[in-house]
Amino acid sequence: MNWILNLIGIAVYFITRYANRKTKTTPFRWKFWLKNNGPEFLSTLLLNIALMLILSLSESVVDVEKMLNGILPAWLMLAGKPTASLLLGLGISAGFYKLYKTKIK
Repeated sequence: MNWILNLIGIAVYFITRYANRKTKTTPFRWKFWLKNNGPEFLSTLLLNIALMLILSLSESVVDVEKMLNGILPAWLMLAGKPTASLLLGLGISAGFYKLYKTKIK
């Protein structure tokens, strides 16, 4: 389940990037998308796999309440590893995408 949540996080980030693109007149083409986003996507995917392997270890403990202290309402309790998996998918994707685009400019 954690792996699926992580992949959903990655997909949500890249789908949002596609939805917010500047030129919306051209149709979607896999070849163009891979050329434009391939390095960012592959780096994100590989780093997420590495972090998910670490997170999957029995020694790994994630306390989401400490991590999101003050953001979550007191009545909401989230499971640590699944929440961290989704947040890693979203966050690592955003971080690597911005890093690559900044480096290119």
